[in-house]
Amino acid sequence: TLRSTDASQECPIEITPDRMVVQYQGAIQAATCKLTSSNSNLIERYWQVENNKIYNESWYVNTRKDWDSRPVCAGTFVGLGACHKPLNLTLYKMPDSVFISPVQNLSSLVVGEELQLQCHIIHVAPAQNLVVRWYKGNDTFEPHIKDCDISVVRSPKNVLSTITITLDRKHNGAEFRCEAQMDLGPEGPQPPPKNMSSPLNITVRCEITFTFAAQHSEKLFEQKLQGIYMLSVQFYCENMHLQCAQRLFLSSCLRSYQLNSDRTTP
Repeated sequence: TLRSTDASQECPIEITPDRMVVQYQGAIQAATCKLTSSNSNLIERYWQVENNKIYNESWYVNTRKDWDSRPVCAGTFVGLGACHKPLNLTLYKMPDSVFISPVQNLSSLVVGEELQLQCHIIHVAPAQNLVVRWYKGNDTFEPHIKDCDISVVRSPKNVLSTITITLDRKHNGAEFRCEAQMDLGPEGPQPPPKNMSSPLNITVRCEITFTFAAQHSEKLFEQKLQGIYMLSVQFYCENMHLQCAQRLFLSSCLRSYQLNSDRTTP
């Protein structure tokens, strides 16, 4: 049975390096387990990896599968008994892809509604080191990650991050991006590696209701328009015989309007 010793009875084993950050399918790396004293009364020393004993001074990381191997260097000593020290190992993998998908149909977005966007981060490990950032232009959003065991699973998995936005006219033409960054600490690559999604642009329409009156050929027409229009919509008054009446109602999301020059019906 292996045990860790307390401060008064330190296990005379030293692992170099004591923390390793290794990239998936990257260069082969090794950790070395040595004794801290030549007078340690050693009986045996070995690496224990997933219930296997490896009687070598060095242990080599398998960069294809050592996601959760949790290696320890162990020894048995006269008078001290068995003790061990763990190697802090992180095998990481950048995502295969990062992309955004909308929950609802982008062709029917209207001011005042909520928009949900999902960022799909495919086959990343370990997920607990993942930092997700959302951008609207240069502005950052706080995401919600839909995952209940992100700190448990160390092998590659898919992660879903979601943001919810209440749409206003400033969102028309907005560009959204999602970034997946691996925060691996000082032993990891610097700057931290990251993958950015392709941009997603949205068009927000404005639901408007307004009434106007137009005089043409000495006949008065009162017309009412209701519907969903692009934010850039404008109605033009070009016919000299048509007098543009003052607006009676116009929602705040429409920037300007003029009357159509030659139409007396919508």
